[in-house]
Amino acid sequence: MGRGRSGKMHRRFSHVRVVLREIDFPLKILQCTSINQREKWVARMEVGLREQAEYRKEKEEIDSLEKEVKEMQRKKAEEDAKK
Repeated sequence: MGRGRSGKMHRRFSHVRVVLREIDFPLKILQCTSINQREKWVARMEVGLREQAEYRKEKEEIDSLEKEVKEMQRKKAEEDAKK
């Protein structure tokens, strides 16, 4: 802030690094030393499997829609070629 006043500093940008990797859930569950840890990893595994199923379903839907669009474009191109 100007004139010696105090205020919050807003940083609008940041440098973030995201690393995605596959987790071996059965191994993590076997390595747990307590029941609570095991329950947490089992819950995480269930969430991961659920999200994976949702992702596959969405991907299949998107792929089918893309195939339909390509087919429609091909038909339109054939019609335009005939004219």
